[in-house]
Amino acid sequence: MTQPNARRSPTASASIGPLRGTRHLKFYGDTFVFDTVWGMFYRISPTAAFVLRAIEGGAKRDDLPEMLARRYGIERTRAIRDAELFLNELTLRGLIAQEAT
Repeated sequence: MTQPNARRSPTASASIGPLRGTRHLKFYGDTFVFDTVWGMFYRISPTAAFVLRAIEGGAKRDDLPEMLARRYGIERTRAIRDAELFLNELTLRGLIAQEAT
């Protein structure tokens, strides 16, 4: 079965829908996240925790690079690349949904 977002370009303009429900992910500090739908634990980095919590708080795809650049003092181009790679991984694992704007 093909996921509906699998054919979309990873750089296409999109807003981030809800995490597969903020109610479906349970944070254990900034180290682990538990997906209550699939029963999977994920060990996450502090940066991943920052991004997941930002998404949980309503941040959109276009907000994340600026947030990362500001928080970690990195160049915007690097922040864009890092955000895209991480969002693609989250989408592949089914942890976020992306909807066209």
